[in-house]
Order: sequence, then C-alpha cells, then structure tokens
Amino acid sequence: MLENIFQPGDKVKIYPVHKKGETYYLSQVEEIKGEEILISAPIKLGRVLPLSVGKGYTFDIYTDQAIYRTNPEIVKRSREGNLFLLHIKIDVDDMRKIQRRNYFRIDCLVPIKITDYIIEGPKKELINDLPEEAVIVNISGGGFKFLTKNQYEKGTTIKLQMELEIRDELVEVFVEGTVIDSESLYDASKRYVNRVKIINISPRHREQIIRYVFEQQVKQKGK
Repeated sequence: MLENIFQPGDKVKIYPVHKKGETYYLSQVEEIKGEEILISAPIKLGRVLPLSVGKGYTFDIYTDQAIYRTNPEIVKRSREGNLFLLHIKIDVDDMRKIQRRNYFRIDCLVPIKITDYIIEGPKKELINDLPEEAVIVNISGGGFKFLTKNQYEKGTTIKLQMELEIRDELVEVFVEGTVIDSESLYDASKRYVNRVKIINISPRHREQIIRYVFEQQVKQKGK
C-alpha cells in the first residue's frame, strides 16, 4: 500500500508537536519496507538529530501528486554505513492530503542561458540573437529571479536552460516563463533583477528543480 503512494527521494518536513513556532527538520524517504518507511535522520549544524522514538512529530511528505500530513510512530533508529535512518510506521487512515499551494524557495547562484524571448504587444517579436548568459539568484518550482545586463519588459516570455547539481550530478533543465517585473539594482554593476513565473515546463524538469531546492535547504540547515 505505502509503496503505491510514496517513493525514495520524496521530501519530508518534520514538525515537533510540542515545540512552538516554525521549527521543523528536513529529511527524505530512503526506502519502503512493507508497513515501514525508512527516512534519513535530519541533520543540523553538521550533526545528526536523534529524534525520539514514539509519537511526537507531525510529518509532511511531499510526493509528485500531493502533500500528505500524518502523525506516524518512530519505531526505531538505525544506521547503514554513514547513513542514519528513522523507521516510521504510518497509519494510512491517519493520513490527509494537503493542497499543494506554494513551492519552497531558496537563494542560489545558478548560471543560465536565455535561448529565446518574445515581447508581448500588437505584434509578437521573436528574437534569436542569443543565447544570453545570466545568473539565477533565487529559485522555486514555480518561478525564479535572475540577474542580467539587459532589462526585460514585463510580460516578456523567455526560454532558458540551466544545469542543476542534484545528488552530485549535473542535470540540464529547460524552462519557459513570463517576466513579472524587472528592476535596476542601482549599483556599479548596472544589472537588472528580473522576476519570472514559470509557465511551461515538463513535470520531470519541475520535479528536478524541487529536488534541487530541497537538497540546498538540507545543506544550508546542516551548516
């Protein structure tokens, strides 16, 4: 049953039930064994967090289709080589779906190549004297910000390609988006920061962006 819902690599946010505020830990599904799910133990400041066995946490598990919230039981902790694991047991009847509204967002430095863009207006103008190189400084599964020497008009549709490091491998991703706004940085660099909403992307490439964001969050929280 569980293997029909979850898969290795699904992201997990863990909220301590008795802690106030927005405290949470990041993890991911590593393996599914019958009625148990094995997840990686969360890491903070380079140290493994030994979460208590039993029920004391709310889990949000992010699959390709939905987010599932549950209050599972941590059955035990284990270790396989350098990987510390938590064995959790989930009551399927206790799970509930949460509507996927927002994507996680992360600051980053990702070089990109803008391959085409279309200026909206009475006549759509396709400009092909590209690629133009730029840098993404903030990204999510729904959009991103990038720096460029040229200012893009609001409503401009751009096509670009980028390489993301996911699980120590470079993955090429293609995106089409609409410029929401473009503002000058007003500094010596004479560059513009452009906000873009993704309007056309394959499900596989969107998921790769989401995985990249998640991995970067884990790295930052582990520092």
